[in-house]
Amino acid sequence: MLTPLLKDLEKIGGQKSNLNTDAKVLDLMERISQIPGGIDLLVERYSSSSNPIIVRTLSFLLAGMADTPTAQTVSLIFSFIEMLRYWNDESTQINTLTAIQRLLMAGFPLNLLSKYSSTLFRFLIQCLERSVLVKHGAIAVLSLLYENGFLSEFEPSQISSLRDMLIRISNQHDDLLDREMQGLRGFLEDVQP
Repeated sequence: MLTPLLKDLEKIGGQKSNLNTDAKVLDLMERISQIPGGIDLLVERYSSSSNPIIVRTLSFLLAGMADTPTAQTVSLIFSFIEMLRYWNDESTQINTLTAIQRLLMAGFPLNLLSKYSSTLFRFLIQCLERSVLVKHGAIAVLSLLYENGFLSEFEPSQISSLRDMLIRISNQHDDLLDREMQGLRGFLEDVQP
């Protein structure tokens, strides 16, 4: 059952992105994810793909799973982030940031996220170097982390790097980003010696 679906996914995933192709890839990935072990296989096999249709769709599926998080969901999301190599697709980054936001908003225990703090830090730094929309999503995640006291899980040097980067972004005076950063004012003003 799984092998024919994977073959179809490989064939369709190699086509040029358009509404029809993207819909077929989503359908195949949804069907594969319903088979026991299917979503694990998708994350393992395709997270490091250079095909934007594949990684975008996989990130979309993972964001949907984050609404009702389990330890497995968290592991899959952070495995995806760790293996992600294709950084030229804004939708993939936004979907992944949405997955993290949903985990946090669903009340997933933050202490279970601690083992992923290095991966999360690297991902957030990369997102803060992207477009305004991706920065916006990263700042929203950082605001939730700050509100929930999770930023203390980062190393002091990582906290300093995040603070410096956010200050540089705030100095750009972008209205959208400035509004999103309101939740981080305390973090930005809390300068550690």
